Amino acid sequence: MDDPKVDEALAGIVQPAGFWQFIVVILATLTIPGAAIISVFNNSFPKHRCRLEPQVEAWLLNTSSTSPAAGWDIRSIAEVFGPKLSHPSSVSACELYTVDRLQNTTLERLLLYQNQTLPLERQKCPFGFVYEYDWHQFPGGLVKEWDLVCDRAWEVPFNESIYMLGMLIGFLVGGWFGDRFGRRPVILASGVVDFILELLICFSVNHTQYIILRILVAVCSTTRFSALTVLITEITTAKYRSLISAVSSIIQMSFQRIFLAVVALYVTNWRWLNASLVLTNSLIFILFFILPESPKWLVARARYRDAGDVLYRGYRMNARVKSILSPVSNRSPLLSKNEFFALIGIPDASAKDKLDEEHAVMSGHSAKRIGKFSIFPLFNRSMAVTTFLCTILIAGHITCVFGLAFYSANIRFYTSYVLIINALSSIPGSLLFAGLYRCFRFRKRPLLVIYLVTAAVLWIAALYTLILQPKNDIVLNVLMAVVTMTLAAGSRMVFVYVPELYSPVYRNRGLGVCAGLARLGVFWFPLINRLDSSVRHGFPLTIYAGLITIQMIVLCFLRDTNGEAPGTERTLNCGTWSSQHTGSLGTFRASKPREAPA
Repeated sequence: MDDPKVDEALAGIVQPAGFWQFIVVILATLTIPGAAIISVFNNSFPKHRCRLEPQVEAWLLNTSSTSPAAGWDIRSIAEVFGPKLSHPSSVSACELYTVDRLQNTTLERLLLYQNQTLPLERQKCPFGFVYEYDWHQFPGGLVKEWDLVCDRAWEVPFNESIYMLGMLIGFLVGGWFGDRFGRRPVILASGVVDFILELLICFSVNHTQYIILRILVAVCSTTRFSALTVLITEITTAKYRSLISAVSSIIQMSFQRIFLAVVALYVTNWRWLNASLVLTNSLIFILFFILPESPKWLVARARYRDAGDVLYRGYRMNARVKSILSPVSNRSPLLSKNEFFALIGIPDASAKDKLDEEHAVMSGHSAKRIGKFSIFPLFNRSMAVTTFLCTILIAGHITCVFGLAFYSANIRFYTSYVLIINALSSIPGSLLFAGLYRCFRFRKRPLLVIYLVTAAVLWIAALYTLILQPKNDIVLNVLMAVVTMTLAAGSRMVFVYVPELYSPVYRNRGLGVCAGLARLGVFWFPLINRLDSSVRHGFPLTIYAGLITIQMIVLCFLRDTNGEAPGTERTLNCGTWSSQHTGSLGTFRASKPREAPA
């Protein structure tokens, strides 16, 4: 038994897009919370100024309430008691004049500070800070709780970038672990650890502890995602791979983000927001009862009967659900396990068969085991160029995905609403991905068209915002929704296309290494987004548009794939088996009396 025969079993008897595949993918994807995107809320950066003596703060509050004409807003207070701010719109005041403020609590005397021509001595904020969030920002982030401003302001983009380090490790580890121990144990183990870590984050006592736990969460989340991505491709056929992946994409990029954004509308503290991730992550314990191992991984390890057990469970679940939904006259009896095994070419479990199987493992596969779990073959002469180009392709793609997702905090609209709009926009993107890869046999050309459209819309959005500098971002929000839709389609295409560039034995490691190394280029997206305030509103969009353009060029140098096992010529139609390997499989026809329901 080999990969082509597994595909034939999935296409002919098990069915490639049945209830079994959908329930596994839906529940497994639901367990992966939006841990990466939560920083859009947690890291919301408010206006801030130095806190004054309690008596002065009380006097300012009383003056503002009794005399609104005084106009004491956060900017005016910062510029009265400290140096004039350099940026016209943002308020980031980190110093105070060293004067006796308690003896100068009259409006006339305070205004003398602003008219002072001689330089005054300054001091760092001795009493802490006062914060003010804009109407569109999440009001209960990390910055306010741990005073991550002024000398500590670098820690905010750092905790975003360092999360990518965890993702790098997760993809590398996930790829190796997934090939070494199997997809199922890796998904379950990383999910349980992720659940514990997310719970601990809710009780973080300082920012350092928060960063360390977030790195570990990134490792676990991407380890799970890497293994699940490959598992999805291995429980269906190439023809339906895009459909199953689209379901996973809609849940991950739409449902999870909408859920997080809705929770953020009703909670005002990042700890409670993070608790929502714990809630979704708790579904991992259900997977212990339903998550299968990859039949192709089992076949690659010569565990043929285990692979047959997985396929039989899938066949039985699909057949029973189909039988319930079908009229009584159209129902067919289920195959027994022995009949099923005989039909797909797995012999009885006699002692002789077991010995033969063990002998095959020890002799026939021993040569493969020498370098089976190493990543070095991915950099040999035949695969090095593919690995290098795939790393650049994924690096550019995820930089744009994460960068534009976090850029939503810079759009002048409530952050939760922007995230919901983008999440809803990703649904047609996932359906577009499914439709394109369902209609087109080969992978590269549809992905190239998606990148072309994305680059064009991004350039329009960037130039429009940079040149016109509109007072509101309604047009920008619409254009960004279109970009989110095309990037959602491109994301699933990339993670289907890249693994197919490698043979099955290296597929999980190939994706893991490329996606992991690609994280080295993603550390910069927080700094890119900062250019929106330090240079000009809309400037980061030009960088992302340029990255998409580079991706189009890189894609031209990669070969095309169609998702089918190399070296085989076969047609996988529902109810028909026609292959050169029918000797051990037997022949299956749609008219067979005891056929499983199609």
